[in-house]
Amino acid sequence: MANKEKKTAEAVKTPPKGGGIAGWFSRNWSYLAAFFLPIILIYIAYAIFGLYPFGEQSVLCLDLNGQYVYYFEAIRDAFHGDGSILYNWSRNLSGGYQGVIGYYLASPFTLIVILLPRTMILGALLIMILCKLGAASFAFCYYARKSKHVSPMLGVMLGTMFGMCAYGIIQTLDPMWLDGLVCLPFIALGVEYLIDDGRKVNYIIPLALICIANFYIGFMCCIFTGIYFIYYFFFGSDKIKLDKKNLSRILLTFGRMAFATAVALCCAAFMILPVYHALQLGKFDLPSRTGASRHSSMCLISLPSLPVSISTAPSMCRASRRSTAVFWLHSVRRCSS
Repeated sequence: MANKEKKTAEAVKTPPKGGGIAGWFSRNWSYLAAFFLPIILIYIAYAIFGLYPFGEQSVLCLDLNGQYVYYFEAIRDAFHGDGSILYNWSRNLSGGYQGVIGYYLASPFTLIVILLPRTMILGALLIMILCKLGAASFAFCYYARKSKHVSPMLGVMLGTMFGMCAYGIIQTLDPMWLDGLVCLPFIALGVEYLIDDGRKVNYIIPLALICIANFYIGFMCCIFTGIYFIYYFFFGSDKIKLDKKNLSRILLTFGRMAFATAVALCCAAFMILPVYHALQLGKFDLPSRTGASRHSSMCLISLPSLPVSISTAPSMCRASRRSTAVFWLHSVRRCSS
């Protein structure tokens, strides 16, 4: 018995294999593989289907072609001094732009589009989408290894399946929705840490990031967080015993969760409040409002930005261009009526 305890203590004190860069790679190769594997597989699929730069097709299809690409171009111009991130004069009759940023462009991955040259906007969007899917795979691999203690190879497999799930592949047309896949595993891991040993930072940071990155998906992640907290507290954790003796710890855990959630939302308030105000102009209109006010608010919100100049690129989806033109004409007719 004493020999077993001695061997266990020696194993705990044994430092990780190697040092320096080689040692770091030997300890973290699974996370790197989980990040790059889905990127390589999806890029091969894009090459087979003839997407840019392997053919004349591009990632600009449907809403990404008819609406979002102009938002990305506008924020890139604002970053380089040609415009403002607070107010945009090319938005129909002009208007505040921070709401658009919070709903479409606040993801940290948008920096890829901002920093790359304007002539590479197609390539920048492709790189951004692939990096989001790779980051989602990495996030789930990290969660699986830290929470479920799976082997590195199984972590890579699970992460790749998560990053290449149907939702992720379909939402490459709406890349702002992909940030939820990146943050959700970290949020789940943060909830587990908060319940098991009271760590709050691991939960606050990813929740605040997703609420900043995208208002809509952040709202959905908050709903998931509440459901997962209830599930893990009552059924998932083996460190919480539901009896009268632990009543104080139970109340403390619920209070800790409420406090950490409030801190995360306060950290994201600078983005949540402008988006909420922008949505009030159209999305939250009540029937009691006058017809004039309803029409003016809808004109400011529902019309997409007029196309700003974009670099010559491979052909986009013809059906998307036709549907976008019809949408613009319908919107103009509705607002002028």
